[in-house]
Amino acid sequence: MRRETQSQKKRPKKKLRRRDLKNSRRRDLKNSRRRDLKNSRRRDLKNSRRRDLKKLRRRDLKN
Repeated sequence: MRRETQSQKKRPKKKLRRRDLKNSRRRDLKNSRRRDLKNSRRRDLKNSRRRDLKKLRRRDLKN
């Protein structure tokens, strides 16, 4: 019979204290804000590229 090592044993999940819960919520909020910011920047970049392409195309058509 094999002995279980310490890491293999199931440890009971520690309950989050109220303060920890608050902190985790705040961290989640910060992360989501940062993700939103990154996404909006990327969207802006894509839009500006598209706009530039449109301008170029229009200029080409005129010539």
